[in-house]
Parts: sequence; C-alpha cells; structure tokens
Amino acid sequence: MSEEGTTIISQFLREAGRRPMQIERFNRASMSIQELHARINDVSADIDRQKEVLKKLEHSKSALQRQLNAIRDPVSRLPLEISSEIFIQCLPSTSNPQPGAPDIPMLFLNICNAWTDIALSTPALWEAIQIQFPRATGFSQLLATWLSRARNRLLSLSLHGTFDEDDATIVRGYAEKLRSLEIYSDDADCLDLLEGMSCPSLETLNISLLHNAYGEITSYSLYQTLNMLRVAPNLVECTFDNLSTFADSRTGHLVLPTLRSLAFGRYSNDEILKFLTLPALEILSLAMVNVSPKDVASFLKRSSPPLQKLIMARQYTYRPLDFTELDECLRLVPTLTHLELSGPGDYPTLFASLADSPSLVPNLLSIQIDHSGEAISHLL
Repeated sequence: MSEEGTTIISQFLREAGRRPMQIERFNRASMSIQELHARINDVSADIDRQKEVLKKLEHSKSALQRQLNAIRDPVSRLPLEISSEIFIQCLPSTSNPQPGAPDIPMLFLNICNAWTDIALSTPALWEAIQIQFPRATGFSQLLATWLSRARNRLLSLSLHGTFDEDDATIVRGYAEKLRSLEIYSDDADCLDLLEGMSCPSLETLNISLLHNAYGEITSYSLYQTLNMLRVAPNLVECTFDNLSTFADSRTGHLVLPTLRSLAFGRYSNDEILKFLTLPALEILSLAMVNVSPKDVASFLKRSSPPLQKLIMARQYTYRPLDFTELDECLRLVPTLTHLELSGPGDYPTLFASLADSPSLVPNLLSIQIDHSGEAISHLL
C-alpha cells in the first residue's frame, strides 16, 4: 500500500474518534495467507462495532424525535375521545386497512409515544384488516396481536390469496366476533376456512373465487356451499362471484331468516337458490346461469319475501328469458320497486304486459333493460 493510502486511512480513523490501526507498508507477496485472514477479521470486527454504535445512535435519535413530536403535537393534548375519533376518521373508507408500517393504523405507532398510546387505546382502529397472502414469516403473530387490540369489537376481515393453516387457525379463534368476511382466492380449500366454525355475529359474506394459474376455477359441491352459509344464521348480506358448484346427494334445504341481500356475479352458478328460503330478502341479483324464471318463481312462492330490487342478468350464450314465466315472478313480488334485466329476450312482450296490467308491479319505480350491450333505463 502506498504511503499516501496509509495516511488517508489513518486520518479517517482519527476523525472517527478511534485509535488508528497500526498500518505499515508491506509487500503483498511477502504476507502469509494467515496474516491476511487475521487483518480481514480485525477490519470486519471494527466494522461490526461501528455498525452497533450507529444502530444505538439511530435508536437514540428516534427516541428523541418521538419526544419532540409529542411536545409539539396538539393531538396528544386533546381528550382521548376526540383524538381517538380523529384517528378513526383517517382509516381508509373503501377497503379494510392493511398491516404495513406506512399504512394506518400501524403508522400511528411510529410517530410518538403519545400517538402510540392513543392508537392502542382505540379498539375501533383494529377491528378491520385486509391481508394479501402469502405473507412474510412470523406474520401470524402480527395477525394475532392486531386482532387482540380490537378487544370486544366485532371484526371485519378481507383475505386475498392462499392463506396458510396458521393464519386460518387464528381466524377460526375469532369466529364468534366476525361481523364481515371477504375471501378472494383461487385456493381449492379456501371455503374450508368456515368448516366447523360458528359465526353468530357474521352479517356480511363476500366470496370471490379467482382463476388459478391454468385459467380454471375450483368447483364446490352444493352441500359444501350450503354448509358455509349454515355457520352464519344471522347473515344479512351475501355475495358470490365466480362461484362454480355441482350437485351433491347430501344437499339439503336451508332457511336464512335475516338475509336481506343475495347477489351472484355474472358468471356464478346460482343453483343454490333452489335450496334456500329467504323470508326477509329485499335485494336479489341472479346470473340466471343455472336457474330459470320458473325456478325463481318457486323460490318466491316458498320465501314470500318483501323483495324491492330484482336483477336478472342472463348471458347472451344462453337461451332468451321466458317472459311468460317472468310475468309469474313479478306477480309474486308486489313490493318490487326496481327491476333490471339484461341478455336476450322478448322485451316488447314484457313492456306490453306491464302496460296491460298496471297492477302487475304496482310499486315499480324504475326498470332498466340491457339488450345487445345497450342499456335502456326508464323511470316510471
């Protein structure tokens, strides 16, 4: 090493406040392998010591910054009821919060001690969570801690992807506190999450089944799908998207007395309607994939619901809607106020029936027709 290089290194070490290493000129060729290894180990040890010093300094700086933030922060001087409400208003309005450090409410824990205390004293901040799987190792502990912070609040969970058994076990442990559950997954076993659970507080259930890597959607038996609904006897709102089912000899019948809204996505198998009785139903949206207007009429006779909104969206690859049978459906729901139809069909016949029979749907306020991709709306 040159004398100039030795001088620069020695000067650097002095400025760092450390005793300079004894650096001498040497001939690389004359140094043994053992000596080189020893020198490398010495330098590595010095680097590790410097990193530890820097780590402690960063920690001290962070602690001082948190104290300064607390002194300057007007929120920390407000009553807890007000500061908690301010924090709650910061939560995302369109989706459940995610558990990332830069996301609310986790962000509140990194500002100052006062904000940490407020966040941990506000259970409403932790009653909802959106999880994108797969997650890093150790996430299960974070999930358990997050849900425990909600204390006695009812929970809203949104699960995306293929979740592992550890996470599923934690969710099952909070089954009785679930108020809302959303599952977006291509996992063939995702519906098994609800198996054996009891969810008396569950009001909203949204199941969206995604295509896997081969462009396929997993099919479930009608028995399995009905069992999923049985765990939530007080369900109020239920949505299925891309649901694919097949017949099962064990399929029974299910009454859900509190369900007010049932919706099937455009490509969902809606055959489960044949096995349901829903006396409180107000909104029904059907893909008309595996049911006909006659099946809908049978359901309405069986349930006698106070239906207000009916949507029938048959795909153009299916045969047109039979408006003779549709006429029977409409006569069974005098409470209907909104009607939406799409797909092929003899719509002039429908309008003629409505014109000839004013008492057919006496409370109808609006009707929307989507025929050949063009929407036709009309307020009555």
